[in-house]
Amino acid sequence: MFHNILIVYKDKPYHSLIRNYARHRDDANIQRLMRVKEAHLDTLKTLKTLLNKTGIRCTFIPLAKRFLVKASAYSLIVTVGGDGTFLDVAHCIGTTPILGINSSPSYSEGFFAGLNRFDIGRPLLQLLEKLPEPLLLNRLQCSINGRPLRELALNDALVCHPEPGATSRYIIRLGRRGPVEEQKGSGVWVATGSGSTAAIHSAGGHVMPLTSKKIQFVARELYAVRKRYSLRKGIIAGGEGLSITSLMERGALCIDGPRVCYPFGYKALLQVKNAPYPLRVIGLSRTKYRKKRR
Repeated sequence: MFHNILIVYKDKPYHSLIRNYARHRDDANIQRLMRVKEAHLDTLKTLKTLLNKTGIRCTFIPLAKRFLVKASAYSLIVTVGGDGTFLDVAHCIGTTPILGINSSPSYSEGFFAGLNRFDIGRPLLQLLEKLPEPLLLNRLQCSINGRPLRELALNDALVCHPEPGATSRYIIRLGRRGPVEEQKGSGVWVATGSGSTAAIHSAGGHVMPLTSKKIQFVARELYAVRKRYSLRKGIIAGGEGLSITSLMERGALCIDGPRVCYPFGYKALLQVKNAPYPLRVIGLSRTKYRKKRR
């Protein structure tokens, strides 16, 4: 049984969108988001009531304060929200196990969620009592000019120009002494096994095993009118990693989506390799993953 749990929840889901477009309350999408918000708040209330009855020591914090607590001081971290909430928390924890609860399964994919809002009750208590073996998911350690970034990417990293219509220019190198190529296109994806079903797959990448320790890259929409490229995509050993040198005056590095972005200007050097320790995910199984892949 876990005795000291940190619950990190999405704070005020879609609050600004609902507030700013309150005059459109008859709009179907606004109505749907209002239902999502209500389901999320109800999930939190139900979870607090259940855990209070168990006597388990729990701490609830909003997502915005995730960097202000020491994750290693807890025996389990629980996220309440969707995949975005789970990814944001996964960026900043070490070896502490994590469990995702999808608070709105009708709206959110909940790929990493071991439970959803309807499982708060016996399924959750059984999971906490049996201490299931966590699934180990590889993460990416990104460094810019030799400085490791604090966020560990669980899904992917994207190098691109901040303006979607602009050309991305860079030099990519595989490993320390591997092949090198200058490229021009819409950027390049770098992904883990768990991220291989996401954006990189839509860009032409391959689905890898969920717990794979390899790294995959795919260049997006290469400008190939006058040039043939040899490093369009590939899968490499995580220990080798890859590096990308920016040839853009204004480039960007995005970690697991648009919420974590770093400037990546001219001659900046990005190095990507496996993180020193994987993410320990509770409640996620390979069987569930295979079903989602189909």
